[in-house]
This record gives sequence, C-alpha cells and structure tokens, in this order.
Amino acid sequence: MKKRANCFISYNHKDVDKISLDYLVSWMKSISRNKIEFLFDTDLKVGDDLTRFINLLEDVNAVLLILTPGYKNKVLNRERWVYNEYKIIMDRYWSQKEENAVSRSQKINFDLIPILLGGKKETSVPNEIDGLVFADLLEFLAFEKNNDIYIHDKTEKKYKKIVSEIISKVLVNAGIKSPEFIDYEEELFDKLFIRTKEDWHKIMTPELFVETNAFKNIEQQSAYFLIGRKGSGKSTVTNFLSTHKKKNYKGVFSISADSIDLESVFGFYNSNNIFSDTKYVFARIESLKFVWELFFYLCSIELIVNEYEDNKLTDYQISNIPPLKSLLGKIKKNGHSDLRDNQKKLTEIFFIVSLDSVIEFQNYCINSSGDDPKYFRANIKSKYSFQSLLEFAIGTESKIALLNILNVCKRRILITLDGFDNSFERYRQNTLKYNNDEETKNARVRLEIEWLNSMLNLILDIKNNRTNNSRLNHLLDFCITVPKDRFYEIRKVERDSYLYIRRYFEINWSANELLQLLTKRLSVLANYELNRKIDPNIFHLLLNEKFPTLPNKIAVPFNDSYIDEDIFIYILRFTFWRPRGILMHFASIIAMARHYKNNDIALTDIAIRNIIDKTSIKVIESEFINEFQNVLINIRDILNAFKYSSQIITYDEYGRLLRDIDFDFAISDKSAKSIHEKFKFLYEIGLLGIEATDEYVNRYTLSNQHAFYFNEGLIPLRGLESDIFENCRIIIHPIFSEYLTLKVEKKELPLDYSWDYLHTIEHHMKELFYA
Repeated sequence: MKKRANCFISYNHKDVDKISLDYLVSWMKSISRNKIEFLFDTDLKVGDDLTRFINLLEDVNAVLLILTPGYKNKVLNRERWVYNEYKIIMDRYWSQKEENAVSRSQKINFDLIPILLGGKKETSVPNEIDGLVFADLLEFLAFEKNNDIYIHDKTEKKYKKIVSEIISKVLVNAGIKSPEFIDYEEELFDKLFIRTKEDWHKIMTPELFVETNAFKNIEQQSAYFLIGRKGSGKSTVTNFLSTHKKKNYKGVFSISADSIDLESVFGFYNSNNIFSDTKYVFARIESLKFVWELFFYLCSIELIVNEYEDNKLTDYQISNIPPLKSLLGKIKKNGHSDLRDNQKKLTEIFFIVSLDSVIEFQNYCINSSGDDPKYFRANIKSKYSFQSLLEFAIGTESKIALLNILNVCKRRILITLDGFDNSFERYRQNTLKYNNDEETKNARVRLEIEWLNSMLNLILDIKNNRTNNSRLNHLLDFCITVPKDRFYEIRKVERDSYLYIRRYFEINWSANELLQLLTKRLSVLANYELNRKIDPNIFHLLLNEKFPTLPNKIAVPFNDSYIDEDIFIYILRFTFWRPRGILMHFASIIAMARHYKNNDIALTDIAIRNIIDKTSIKVIESEFINEFQNVLINIRDILNAFKYSSQIITYDEYGRLLRDIDFDFAISDKSAKSIHEKFKFLYEIGLLGIEATDEYVNRYTLSNQHAFYFNEGLIPLRGLESDIFENCRIIIHPIFSEYLTLKVEKKELPLDYSWDYLHTIEHHMKELFYA
C-alpha cells in the first residue's frame, strides 16, 4: 500500500498486563504481515512529541481501546493523557455516526474496537460505549521466559479468529479510504448497473434482460402500474418495453415525470389571483384528470403524425393528417421537427398546453353560463365534458380528423411514465421546508398526491372503458411506474383504493431473478459467454473462471463454530432483495479483491464479511433512508430507537422501544399510532420481520419461520391482532446490524435460506405481490 493501514492503541499503563499487550501487538503485526502500522506508544523515542502522537487519532483507520479498571477510572476522573485520547476517539466516533447521508457514505473508514483485557465489563467499560460489542480477551495471557514472550497453543487457537477479525477491520477500512478502491468501485457499479442511458441502449439486449413477473404482467396488460422501491428496476422495465418491444406498437410515448414542473401546477391551482373562480366550481382532481386525458390525446397525435412521416399510414388516414400536423406545428412553434425524438421536451410542452387548455376551458364554461344563479352551476355542468374540452383545445377539424384515424387504427399505442425520483423528490423536499406553515405544507402535499392519483384514476377509467372515448381506450396500453412510498400515500387518501386491486404489480424480485440479473451483468463485465440456463452452478462457474479471488462459500459464525454459506445467499441476507443493493455489494467485493491483490493481501472470509458490513451502511443510506425520509420525516429517530438492541427481540421489547415515538408522516396518518400499526408499516418497508412460532407458521401457512415482506409478502400480518402473534419474536433486518450496532447472537442465524427454500417461494412470488 502506498499508505499503510494504521491502528492506534489506547490503554492505561498502570494496570494493563503489559506482557500480554506486547504479545498481542506483535501477533497482529505478524498476522497482517506488517501491512498495518500499529501506533503504540512503546515505539516512541525519547524526545518524541506525545501531543502530536495523540493527534494521529484524527486520521487512523481503527482504534483499539484496551479496557481495564484503571482505564475507565482515568476516563471518569478526566486524567490528562488517557482522557485526552479517549475524548478525541469518542468525538470522532460520534461525529461519524452523526454524519449526513451523503458524507457518511464516503467516510466509513474508522472502527472503534473495544478489547476487555482486565477486570470485568462493569468495572472496565465506560458508559458511553456500553452498547458496543467488545472483544473479551480476559483469558488472553502471555508469559515471559528466557527473555522471550509466548502464549499457550490453546490460547492461540482460541483467539486467532478474534485477532484476524481485528486485522480485517483495519485493512478493510484502509482499503475503503484508498483512491484506488473508490474509483474502481464506482466504475464497477456504473458498469454493473448500466447507469448511463447510452450504455443501457448499447448493452441491454433481450439476452441480458431478466423477464421478471413484474415485466410479464405489464407486457400482458394484466397490470398497468408498476410499484417499486428505489433500485428495484422500474426504469429498466419501461426502457426495455420502449426499445425492444416497440415493434409491437403503432408507437411508444415515454413520459419523463421530471419534465413536468409541479411547482407550476401548484401555482396554477393555488394562486389567489389567477383563475380563482375555478377553485370553487370544479373539483381539482377531476380537473387534473381532464389535463391528463388531453395530454394522452396530444401524445397519440404526435405518434400518428410520426407514422405519417414514416409512410406507415393508409391513404384514408393520410387524408386526415393535415389538420393534426398543423396543430402540432402551432404547439411546437412553427413545426420545428427537431422535437420529434425529444419526448422529454414534448412531455413538458404537451403538459403545459393541456394544463393551460383545461384552465381556459373552465373559465370559458364559467363566463358563458349566464348571470342567473339558479341555473349557473347547471349551465356549467352542461358545457363541461371532455369531448367539449377536446374540441375547445384542438379545434373541431382536428378532433374530427383524429377520430377518423383512430376508428381505423388496428395497432396499439404504448404510453410509459417513469422518472419520479428527481424533480418530484425536490418538490417534496421543498414542501417539507414549510414545516412552520402547516396549511401551505398540506396544500402542497395534497396537490402532489392528487396530481398522481388523477392520472392513475383516469388510466383505470380508460382500461375499463369508463370514458366517452371508447376507440382510444381500446388502443392504449400503459406502463406507469410509481415509487412505493408515493403509492402508499395514495392508498391512504384514496377512498376507493379497492379500484387498484388486480391492476398494479409490485416489483419484488425473487432470489432466482436476482441471481439471473447478477450472473448476466457479471458475464458482460468479464466478457464471459453464457450458453446454458442460469442456475447456482453456472454462477459459481463464472466466479471460478473470471473472479477466482472470490470464494463460492463464506464461513459464517454460528453456534460457537462456523458454517459455510453460499456467497450469493449470504449477500442476499444483507439486501432488501433489489438489484441495486446486490450490485453495490458485488461491486465493493470485486473492487476490494483487486485492491487486496495489488497490495499482496489475502482476501479472507472475514474481510468479505467486513466489506459487506460497510457496504450495507451505504445501501441503507441510499436505498432506505433517502427513500422514506420524505414520507416518514423522522425515520432516523425511529431507526435510532433500535440502536444497541439485540437483533432478535420479543414483541414486548419492540413495544417498549417504539411506544413513545410518534410517526411523523408528511401526510398525516392517524392510523399509525398503535404498536400494531407501527409494526405493520415497518414490516412493509423492510425494517422489521417476524420469527414466527411453529403455531403461527402452521396457522398462517408460512414457508419460512423468518418472515420478511420481501420473502413472504403480507401473509405474516394476517394474525397481527391475534394473541399468538405476540408470542412471535421480532427480527431487525440483518442489513442494519452494523448501522445500528446490534447485538447479534451467534447461536441464531436470521434469514437462514437454502436454495431449496428459495426455489420453492419462486412459484409464490406472483401471487404475493400482484394486487
């Protein structure tokens, strides 16, 4: 390494077993093959600056706190050198814990490793770190004989794993901080996730695409709405339909949600001066449905004119094109053709035109309805229909021409919508700035929800032929991606949420689908030809041939021993079963493997487990907290309630942790008050799972005793209100073990999957998440 990993040793001279500590340090140097610089004050020379030595704590990769009664007493009594060291250590430790989401993910390079070398926990461990798991080395004894220090063979055998774990933590932290690792990990993730649009179109062939249950349901139009968490692959489905299934359609119009300025929409509907009368006459959600319906018509006109320009229309259809082409010319400012393939810009233009047209139409209906108050509303209603709006917006000639063409169309039109994660997140973040103005905040949130809900309602009407535009209804297919957090909010406020049943599919990847995706992406990365059906054996063959430094199995601590577990299954345990999490973990492992090889360090099972722990923190920040903090504003407070707890707790313990914590939703949710309702929400977002009793498993026909939303769906919640549910224990998702410093019992292995179980639930995934 250009800069060696380093580790500071903090201890109390007066009561430490100096011989044992000296041997421990020399042993760690030997095991690490001197790849680590141990900052041990016994190495200081006469005249060295002790203050400067202590200040090295600001940049070390790890600190070993050698805990003895004297160390704790000096901390409590604030005695100079030990206390100064301890204060710097704890300041750095807590500042790292409290970093914001962005900077924290870049600074996971410091480990605090408490080692009990004297006394007992009560007399030696300072209160501030009482919740941390410490290494118990009380029986680690070294002896001096003939000017040499040695330990017994039994002692070496007992503590070798612990010492190796310490070495691994230091080396992994140093590796994560190195520019070589950071650059290569980023490069790998970009390639594996196919992050850029240019790369996507070059690489994403039908052979590389994984046809998940979600994709099949959308393709067959048994569902129109794809509900998914961040990193679940919503955009991949829409992109694949738009490119590789385009030949099945007359045309595809891909709507980018971030092309629609919600701030402008909010301004239209909440201005005190402009269109004020409309707010009291027309229901906003119905008005927005008209906006969306007119928008879909404009998209369809664009695709029809494109077919004309590609010489794909019949003579009869061509005879009806001139008014439609003229209309688009006016909308696009004198018919500039450079917008044809710029659907993002067209989305912005068409939505503005649709919004302006609806507002103007509403004012027309009001202004032309006479002065007699007895008939005022009735006159408005008689004029206010979508067919009248369509004629008002595009003109009689264009309307007739469009309907003539639609009546003879045989091929369908696909409309996709994706891209909520950018500008819509910014809109919600701006909304939350109005915390001191509840009225404005609530108005902004209602607008956002109604904007989306109006579109979903309209699509349901179209697909169920409940509008007056039956011909267009029969021609439209939809693939609308909706973030799970937003859909959760819609279902809370939608009185008729039952309408969505059997019309949406939630993207929840099965283990087999994730294995296919990972194997295909790694094969492209390694230029490896896949000529057989993908299964675990093919995946391991790929690792053996192209990634030989990665093991097929990892030794996992269990019941005072170790068991070998498939590397894919082990990593699966530390994800939310979504592609991005899997790919982030493998990018980190492959990057660290190269870093270790370049620096002549062996990649051990312990190192891989440490890398997964560190990567899990980045996954939590990007895939969990960033996703839900705009829905459940105090999500960090709720997470922190579980800090230092055991990974598996009783239901009563869970209740005590959360009973006094309010769930502060962006949209007021009075239902999430009880312990049961809080559990239901935290179960659905993947934080908590159930360790079900045998009685509970049998009564509710669970496939696995350890039930989380991603592997058992909502079935485990059927007995939430029953007495036997409270006999079950609660599991905090293993991915949070490092993040929350959970106490992990090595006699229990949460989410202990087997390939047989994963294959079994493969057949149930469609039923679990198709609603």
